[in-house]
Amino acid sequence: MAVTLCAGAASLGTDWGPVGRAAGLQLSGATACLILGDILSVMSIRRGEIGFVAPFRHTGLVWAPGPGFFAFGDRPDPLTLARALPVAATGIFTLPREGRLARAARSGPPRA
Repeated sequence: MAVTLCAGAASLGTDWGPVGRAAGLQLSGATACLILGDILSVMSIRRGEIGFVAPFRHTGLVWAPGPGFFAFGDRPDPLTLARALPVAATGIFTLPREGRLARAARSGPPRA
């Protein structure tokens, strides 16, 4: 809802026109992928352990530029990459760390 409202407000100063066949197909495909991704993200959080699932929520920052480039010809600008890098690095750091902590918790306290 927020995306719709913000996009609507941002488009007030632009001319509206019909959507072509190719753009309509791209928009429909992107919409379907976003809906499926949101549903699967919610399902994984409901069923999985949050410490394991949470780092994967931001993996789109890593792989989304590929399909975005091939489907739409978009390239992320340097500012976008600079903002995405710390988030991706945090996820890459967190996943092995959480695995080590879970294994340590399962094995019990260290022996003296």
